[in-house]
Amino acid sequence: MRRRVTVWLPMVVLVIGSMIALALWTRMSGTADPALGGVVVPSYPVSLVIDEQRQHAFVASNLNGTGAVSILHVGAEGRWHARTVLAGYAFGTLALDSQIGQAFVTRDKSIIVLDIRSGVALRNIVLKGGPSALTVAARGSRLLAAIDDGQVIDLNARTGQVLRSVTIRPSSTKVGGHMAMAVDEYSGHCFVVDSNYNRVYMLDMLSGRLLRSVSVGKAPWALAVDEHSHRVFVVNQGSNSVSALDTRTGSVLSTIAVSKNPTAVAVDWHSARFRHEFESW
Repeated sequence: MRRRVTVWLPMVVLVIGSMIALALWTRMSGTADPALGGVVVPSYPVSLVIDEQRQHAFVASNLNGTGAVSILHVGAEGRWHARTVLAGYAFGTLALDSQIGQAFVTRDKSIIVLDIRSGVALRNIVLKGGPSALTVAARGSRLLAAIDDGQVIDLNARTGQVLRSVTIRPSSTKVGGHMAMAVDEYSGHCFVVDSNYNRVYMLDMLSGRLLRSVSVGKAPWALAVDEHSHRVFVVNQGSNSVSALDTRTGSVLSTIAVSKNPTAVAVDWHSARFRHEFESW
């Protein structure tokens, strides 16, 4: 059985098949007693984002080219519920901007924009290439998409207008592979991992320039930013390690061995530790 364990605060998520078990800490009361429960979502969830302000989550599923987007929330009786808001397509990665109340999900060569509260699709942003990864920069309401052909598209998150396109690797190189993105609001840098080339690209959000291309471990798969320590942690699935980079310079500070097949990472700001997701069978 495939088993994924991921930790985000204030929520803990455990994915087993199509069951998602969640523990949500009550921040209003200041207690650490979780409202633990399980909820079934459409088969094979591939992406999840959490809206801490509204204490619910979006989940994208994709099985053999058919999937769904679901909203998870806690009902008045204290139980978790899942409501499907989109269905029938091969959905990919998710991103969320709580400030403007919108969620974003990739589908083929487009990004669907959803209202966070209702789940209603607001618009469809069509791109020239297939977006492999998304992230949001809260400062300035920016939405960034990494495209398969080696481009990063910078968009206005409110309107979907394309502001610019940045080349992170030559288009003549092989396309595809796994990509992931994260923004460090403090330094104003965006980081993109590229599993095909075992690299992390650092972009300047103000100028749009590619500042650095950094070699890390094999098959970098995910990343998480800790703005407090000025670190970005990159999971290297192919070498069972996590690389720590300085968010200001992009330099690799250390590489740490972790469990087999790491696939995701999150930062626990309360304990100043990072957590990684692993897969087992």
